Amino acid sequence: MCNAIGTGIKPQSMHPTLAVKEKLQALWSLWANEADAAGMTDIYGLQALAFRSMVEGGECFARRYDRNLREGLSVPLQFQLIEAEQLPFYLARPTLNTPQGNVVRASIEFDPSGRRTTYYSQKQHPGERIFSPTDLELMRVPAAEVMHLFRSLRLGQLRGVPWMANALLRLWEPDQYHDAKAVKRSRVFIYQFCRRTYRTFVEQAVLAGKLGARDYIANWDDYLAVQWHRPKWAWVDPEKDEDSRTLQAHQVSHPRQPTPSAYLLRFDVRAVRAFTAISVAKIGRSTGISELPGSSARVTAAARSANS
Repeated sequence: MCNAIGTGIKPQSMHPTLAVKEKLQALWSLWANEADAAGMTDIYGLQALAFRSMVEGGECFARRYDRNLREGLSVPLQFQLIEAEQLPFYLARPTLNTPQGNVVRASIEFDPSGRRTTYYSQKQHPGERIFSPTDLELMRVPAAEVMHLFRSLRLGQLRGVPWMANALLRLWEPDQYHDAKAVKRSRVFIYQFCRRTYRTFVEQAVLAGKLGARDYIANWDDYLAVQWHRPKWAWVDPEKDEDSRTLQAHQVSHPRQPTPSAYLLRFDVRAVRAFTAISVAKIGRSTGISELPGSSARVTAAARSANS
Protein backbone atom coordinates (compact mmCIF):
# COMPACT_ATOMS: atom_id res chain seq x y z
CA MET A 1 0.00 0.00 0.00
CA CYS A 2 2.74 2.44 1.03
CA ASN A 3 4.84 1.63 -2.01
CA ALA A 4 1.87 2.15 -4.34
CA ILE A 5 0.59 5.51 -3.05
CA GLY A 6 2.88 6.68 -0.25
CA THR A 7 2.68 10.45 0.15
CA GLY A 8 0.78 10.74 -3.11
CA ILE A 9 1.08 10.20 -6.86
CA LYS A 10 1.96 13.67 -8.09
CA PRO A 11 1.44 15.17 -11.56
CA GLN A 12 4.06 17.04 -13.55
CA SER A 13 2.70 19.19 -16.37
CA MET A 14 4.37 18.62 -19.74
CA HIS A 15 3.10 21.80 -21.38
CA PRO A 16 5.73 23.08 -23.85
CA THR A 17 5.47 26.67 -22.58
CA LEU A 18 7.33 27.12 -19.30
CA ALA A 19 5.08 29.93 -18.02
CA VAL A 20 1.94 27.84 -18.56
CA LYS A 21 3.55 24.80 -16.98
CA GLU A 22 4.50 26.76 -13.87
CA LYS A 23 1.03 28.26 -13.65
CA LEU A 24 -0.58 24.81 -13.88
CA GLN A 25 1.71 23.44 -11.17
CA ALA A 26 1.06 26.38 -8.86
CA LEU A 27 -2.69 26.13 -9.38
CA TRP A 28 -2.63 22.38 -8.72
CA SER A 29 -0.72 22.93 -5.48
CA LEU A 30 -3.39 25.36 -4.30
CA TRP A 31 -6.33 23.22 -5.38
CA ALA A 32 -4.86 20.02 -3.94
CA ASN A 33 -5.69 21.27 -0.43
CA GLU A 34 -9.30 22.02 -1.43
CA ALA A 35 -10.12 18.88 -3.42
CA ASP A 36 -11.99 16.98 -0.69
CA ALA A 37 -15.71 17.83 -0.59
CA ALA A 38 -15.80 16.68 3.03
CA GLY A 39 -12.93 19.00 3.97
CA MET A 40 -11.08 16.22 5.81
CA THR A 41 -7.98 15.75 3.65
CA ASP A 42 -6.29 16.85 0.41
CA ILE A 43 -6.11 15.26 -3.04
CA TYR A 44 -3.33 12.90 -1.96
CA GLY A 45 -5.37 11.80 1.04
CA LEU A 46 -8.23 11.06 -1.35
CA GLN A 47 -5.82 8.98 -3.44
CA ALA A 48 -4.83 6.91 -0.42
CA LEU A 49 -8.43 6.39 0.72
CA ALA A 50 -9.64 5.49 -2.76
CA PHE A 51 -6.79 3.05 -3.36
CA ARG A 52 -7.33 1.42 0.04
CA SER A 53 -11.03 1.02 -0.76
CA MET A 54 -10.12 -0.65 -4.04
CA VAL A 55 -7.82 -3.10 -2.25
CA GLU A 56 -10.13 -3.90 0.66
CA GLY A 57 -13.56 -3.63 -0.96
CA GLY A 58 -12.68 -4.15 -4.60
CA GLU A 59 -13.94 -0.75 -5.74
CA CYS A 60 -14.57 2.86 -4.87
CA PHE A 61 -16.71 5.63 -6.33
CA ALA A 62 -15.61 9.24 -6.63
CA ARG A 63 -18.32 11.83 -7.27
CA ARG A 64 -17.46 15.12 -8.90
CA TYR A 65 -18.95 18.41 -7.70
CA ASP A 66 -18.68 21.54 -9.86
CA ARG A 67 -18.70 24.41 -7.37
CA ASN A 68 -19.76 28.02 -7.74
CA LEU A 69 -17.03 30.60 -8.26
CA ARG A 70 -18.41 32.58 -5.32
CA GLU A 71 -17.29 29.81 -2.96
CA GLY A 72 -13.73 31.09 -3.32
CA LEU A 73 -11.99 27.87 -4.36
CA SER A 74 -8.82 28.16 -6.42
CA VAL A 75 -10.55 25.86 -8.95
CA PRO A 76 -14.33 25.35 -8.58
CA LEU A 77 -14.11 21.58 -8.29
CA GLN A 78 -14.26 19.01 -5.48
CA PHE A 79 -14.59 15.24 -5.13
CA GLN A 80 -16.48 13.02 -2.70
CA LEU A 81 -15.53 9.37 -2.16
CA ILE A 82 -18.41 6.90 -1.88
CA GLU A 83 -17.98 3.43 -0.43
CA ALA A 84 -19.11 0.41 -2.41
CA GLU A 85 -21.67 -0.53 0.26
CA GLN A 86 -23.71 2.57 -0.59
CA LEU A 87 -24.48 1.09 -4.00
CA PRO A 88 -26.32 -2.18 -3.23
CA PHE A 89 -25.55 -5.18 -5.41
CA TYR A 90 -29.10 -6.42 -5.10
CA LEU A 91 -30.61 -3.51 -7.05
CA ALA A 92 -31.21 -5.13 -10.43
CA ARG A 93 -34.56 -3.78 -11.58
CA PRO A 94 -35.80 -0.46 -12.96
CA THR A 95 -37.14 2.11 -10.53
CA LEU A 96 -39.92 4.63 -11.01
CA ASN A 97 -37.34 7.14 -12.27
CA THR A 98 -35.65 4.79 -14.73
CA PRO A 99 -36.19 5.93 -18.34
CA GLN A 100 -38.05 3.59 -20.66
CA GLY A 101 -35.72 1.06 -22.27
CA ASN A 102 -32.93 1.42 -19.73
CA VAL A 103 -31.93 -1.48 -17.46
CA VAL A 104 -30.45 -1.51 -13.95
CA ARG A 105 -27.85 -4.05 -12.84
CA ALA A 106 -25.99 -3.91 -9.52
CA SER A 107 -27.12 -0.28 -8.97
CA ILE A 108 -25.84 0.78 -12.38
CA GLU A 109 -28.24 1.98 -15.05
CA PHE A 110 -27.52 1.26 -18.72
CA ASP A 111 -29.11 2.71 -21.82
CA PRO A 112 -30.16 0.48 -24.75
CA SER A 113 -26.67 0.78 -26.28
CA GLY A 114 -25.05 -0.55 -23.09
CA ARG A 115 -23.52 2.71 -21.87
CA ARG A 116 -23.58 3.58 -18.19
CA THR A 117 -25.91 6.50 -17.63
CA THR A 118 -26.68 6.56 -13.88
CA TYR A 119 -25.53 5.18 -10.53
CA TYR A 120 -27.99 4.51 -7.71
CA SER A 121 -26.44 5.42 -4.37
CA GLN A 122 -27.66 5.66 -0.81
CA LYS A 123 -27.10 9.03 0.83
CA GLN A 124 -25.06 7.53 3.68
CA HIS A 125 -23.31 4.28 4.50
CA PRO A 126 -25.87 1.56 5.40
CA GLY A 127 -24.09 1.03 8.70
CA GLU A 128 -25.25 4.50 9.77
CA ARG A 129 -28.95 3.85 9.31
CA ILE A 130 -29.51 4.41 13.04
CA PHE A 131 -29.09 8.14 12.52
CA SER A 132 -31.65 8.68 9.78
CA PRO A 133 -33.70 6.04 7.95
CA THR A 134 -34.10 8.40 5.00
CA ASP A 135 -30.35 8.13 4.34
CA LEU A 136 -31.02 4.68 2.86
CA GLU A 137 -33.15 6.18 0.09
CA LEU A 138 -31.57 5.76 -3.33
CA MET A 139 -30.59 8.81 -5.33
CA ARG A 140 -29.78 8.84 -9.02
CA VAL A 141 -26.33 10.23 -9.82
CA PRO A 142 -25.44 10.86 -13.49
CA ALA A 143 -22.59 8.66 -14.66
CA ALA A 144 -20.79 11.74 -16.01
CA GLU A 145 -20.28 12.84 -12.39
CA VAL A 146 -18.93 9.51 -11.13
CA MET A 147 -15.59 7.75 -11.43
CA HIS A 148 -16.03 4.03 -10.79
CA LEU A 149 -12.64 2.76 -9.61
CA PHE A 150 -12.10 -0.99 -9.86
CA ARG A 151 -9.79 -3.51 -11.50
CA SER A 152 -11.51 -5.35 -14.32
CA LEU A 153 -10.65 -9.07 -14.33
CA ARG A 154 -13.09 -10.41 -16.92
CA LEU A 155 -15.22 -9.31 -19.82
CA GLY A 156 -18.52 -7.75 -18.84
CA GLN A 157 -17.53 -7.22 -15.20
CA LEU A 158 -19.76 -4.57 -13.58
CA ARG A 159 -18.39 -4.26 -10.03
CA GLY A 160 -15.06 -4.74 -8.34
CA VAL A 161 -13.70 -7.75 -6.44
CA PRO A 162 -11.61 -7.33 -3.24
CA TRP A 163 -7.94 -7.70 -4.08
CA MET A 164 -7.31 -9.75 -0.94
CA ALA A 165 -10.02 -12.32 -1.69
CA ASN A 166 -7.43 -15.02 -2.46
CA ALA A 167 -4.80 -13.81 0.02
CA LEU A 168 -4.80 -17.05 2.03
CA LEU A 169 -3.40 -18.87 -0.98
CA ARG A 170 -0.42 -16.51 -1.11
CA LEU A 171 0.67 -16.12 2.49
CA TRP A 172 3.94 -17.85 1.71
CA GLU A 173 5.03 -15.24 -0.86
CA PRO A 174 7.54 -12.55 0.18
CA ASP A 175 6.27 -9.12 1.11
CA GLN A 176 8.39 -7.54 -1.60
CA TYR A 177 6.52 -9.52 -4.21
CA HIS A 178 3.22 -8.18 -2.96
CA ASP A 179 4.64 -4.64 -2.92
CA ALA A 180 5.70 -5.02 -6.56
CA LYS A 181 2.25 -6.30 -7.48
CA ALA A 182 0.62 -3.40 -5.64
CA VAL A 183 2.69 -0.90 -7.62
CA LYS A 184 1.80 -2.69 -10.84
CA ARG A 185 -1.88 -2.58 -9.96
CA SER A 186 -1.59 1.11 -9.11
CA ARG A 187 -1.31 1.72 -12.86
CA VAL A 188 -5.03 0.97 -13.03
CA PHE A 189 -5.57 3.52 -10.28
CA ILE A 190 -3.48 6.15 -12.08
CA TYR A 191 -5.52 5.69 -15.25
CA GLN A 192 -8.94 5.61 -13.58
CA PHE A 193 -8.53 8.23 -10.85
CA CYS A 194 -5.41 10.33 -11.28
CA ARG A 195 -5.64 11.01 -15.00
CA ARG A 196 -9.37 11.74 -14.93
CA THR A 197 -8.95 13.95 -11.88
CA TYR A 198 -6.25 15.99 -13.59
CA ARG A 199 -8.27 16.32 -16.81
CA THR A 200 -11.31 17.54 -14.87
CA PHE A 201 -9.09 19.93 -12.90
CA VAL A 202 -7.65 21.48 -16.07
CA GLU A 203 -11.05 21.77 -17.76
CA GLN A 204 -12.61 23.46 -14.74
CA ALA A 205 -9.62 25.79 -14.39
CA VAL A 206 -10.02 26.84 -18.03
CA LEU A 207 -13.78 27.34 -17.73
CA ALA A 208 -13.28 29.43 -14.58
CA GLY A 209 -10.72 31.63 -16.31
CA LYS A 210 -7.94 30.64 -13.90
CA LEU A 211 -5.42 29.92 -16.66
CA GLY A 212 -6.27 32.52 -19.29
CA ALA A 213 -5.98 29.71 -21.83
CA ARG A 214 -7.55 31.21 -24.92
CA ASP A 215 -5.83 28.59 -27.07
CA TYR A 216 -7.18 25.64 -25.09
CA ILE A 217 -9.56 24.39 -27.80
CA ALA A 218 -6.76 24.36 -30.38
CA ASN A 219 -4.04 23.05 -28.04
CA TRP A 220 -5.95 21.08 -25.40
CA ASP A 221 -3.51 18.18 -25.70
CA ASP A 222 -0.65 20.42 -24.51
CA TYR A 223 -2.62 21.45 -21.43
CA LEU A 224 -3.56 17.87 -20.57
CA ALA A 225 -0.08 16.45 -21.16
CA VAL A 226 1.15 15.17 -17.80
CA GLN A 227 3.52 12.68 -16.21
CA TRP A 228 2.67 10.98 -12.94
CA HIS A 229 5.38 10.36 -10.35
CA ARG A 230 4.96 7.64 -7.76
CA PRO A 231 6.74 7.96 -4.40
CA LYS A 232 10.28 6.62 -4.50
CA TRP A 233 11.07 3.43 -2.65
CA ALA A 234 13.34 3.60 0.38
CA TRP A 235 16.12 1.14 -0.48
CA VAL A 236 19.87 0.72 -0.12
CA ASP A 237 22.26 -0.26 -2.90
CA PRO A 238 23.70 -3.60 -1.69
CA GLU A 239 27.08 -2.93 -3.32
CA LYS A 240 27.44 0.50 -1.74
CA ASP A 241 26.29 -0.88 1.59
CA GLU A 242 28.95 -3.61 1.50
CA ASP A 243 31.65 -1.11 0.49
CA SER A 244 30.63 1.14 3.38
CA ARG A 245 30.99 -1.72 5.87
CA THR A 246 34.42 -2.61 4.46
CA LEU A 247 35.74 0.94 4.79
CA GLN A 248 34.28 1.23 8.26
CA ALA A 249 36.20 -1.87 9.33
CA HIS A 250 39.45 -0.35 8.00
CA GLN A 251 38.87 2.91 9.84
CA VAL A 252 38.49 1.09 13.15
CA SER A 253 42.01 -0.36 12.98
CA HIS A 254 43.74 2.66 11.43
CA PRO A 255 44.00 6.27 12.59
CA ARG A 256 41.77 8.70 10.77
CA GLN A 257 43.47 10.72 8.06
CA PRO A 258 43.20 14.53 8.25
CA THR A 259 40.39 15.93 6.15
CA PRO A 260 41.25 17.83 2.97
CA SER A 261 39.28 20.89 4.09
CA ALA A 262 42.46 22.82 4.93
CA TYR A 263 43.88 21.97 1.51
CA LEU A 264 40.70 23.19 -0.14
CA LEU A 265 41.31 26.64 1.31
CA ARG A 266 44.77 27.02 -0.21
CA PHE A 267 45.21 24.54 -3.04
CA ASP A 268 43.48 23.71 -6.27
CA VAL A 269 41.78 20.46 -7.28
CA ARG A 270 45.08 18.82 -8.19
CA ALA A 271 46.34 19.23 -4.64
CA VAL A 272 43.20 17.68 -3.21
CA ARG A 273 43.45 14.81 -5.69
CA ALA A 274 47.06 14.19 -4.63
CA PHE A 275 46.04 14.26 -0.97
CA THR A 276 43.35 11.68 -1.65
CA ALA A 277 45.81 9.49 -3.55
CA ILE A 278 48.15 9.42 -0.53
CA SER A 279 45.27 8.32 1.71
CA VAL A 280 44.30 5.59 -0.74
CA ALA A 281 47.89 4.42 -0.95
CA LYS A 282 48.15 4.12 2.84
CA ILE A 283 44.97 2.07 3.05
CA GLY A 284 46.17 -0.10 0.16
CA ARG A 285 49.49 -0.89 1.83
CA SER A 286 47.81 -1.97 5.04
CA THR A 287 44.86 -3.89 3.57
CA GLY A 288 46.01 -5.09 0.19
CA ILE A 289 43.21 -3.19 -1.58
CA SER A 290 44.55 -1.69 -4.79
CA GLU A 291 41.43 0.25 -5.73
CA LEU A 292 38.72 1.77 -3.55
CA PRO A 293 35.06 1.65 -4.65
CA GLY A 294 34.00 4.89 -6.27
CA SER A 295 37.55 6.29 -6.67
CA SER A 296 38.42 7.92 -9.98
CA ALA A 297 40.97 6.52 -12.41
CA ARG A 298 43.41 9.39 -11.68
CA VAL A 299 43.24 8.82 -7.94
CA THR A 300 43.75 5.08 -8.38
CA ALA A 301 46.76 5.63 -10.64
CA ALA A 302 48.26 8.06 -8.16
CA ALA A 303 47.72 5.60 -5.36
CA ARG A 304 49.53 2.87 -7.26
CA SER A 305 52.47 5.22 -7.82
CA ALA A 306 52.57 6.03 -4.12
CA ASN A 307 52.53 2.32 -3.22
CA SER A 308 55.40 1.59 -5.55
